[in-house]
Amino acid sequence: MIPHTIDPATETYFFKMSALRGHHMLFVTQEMETQNPCTPLWVGACPDERSLNAFARWLAVRRDEWAAWGRQVEQIGYEAFDRYLRARIEAEPYGEADATIVWIAPGSREVIIGQSVGGPSGYGEEMLYRHVFRTPKAQKRFLAWLDRGSSLSRMHELVALAFQRGTAAVGEVLDEIADGSGTSKTSGEQPR
Repeated sequence: MIPHTIDPATETYFFKMSALRGHHMLFVTQEMETQNPCTPLWVGACPDERSLNAFARWLAVRRDEWAAWGRQVEQIGYEAFDRYLRARIEAEPYGEADATIVWIAPGSREVIIGQSVGGPSGYGEEMLYRHVFRTPKAQKRFLAWLDRGSSLSRMHELVALAFQRGTAAVGEVLDEIADGSGTSKTSGEQPR
């Protein structure tokens, strides 16, 4: 799951994209990041940029597992971790997100934000964040905002914000929108 808060400066292990020789995802530590050249814990290659972006999304949804994966690769080694991660990807294939979805929970103060994802198993929907507004009126104001044409494009930015800063940041923006201010930037920091 996407963590409640994300502070990249405090993460010991993280994935980063590299296009130096093709399309690669590197699994590194903060310490490795400062080394030149950087020798990563693990490297995964993708055939093209679209696949790399889909893999990055798959990893981002599982960000809460990165620390455990880092300890695992350090204990079992590159090859064993590579087999583990490939088996995990085979069991839970990654796909491209093609739309941001907002589910409205009738009779409650909830909305659910997710994505439509197409992959080898076909299309599916993946829930990313469930938000409960403080009052039914707040949810109603958010839904009125959502019905405006330009608001739907901002929902994609909210998903990016969740991947970059965590679900707490998304909750803050949703509450600001519902409170009528809705002026906060949703793009957050740039991913590593």
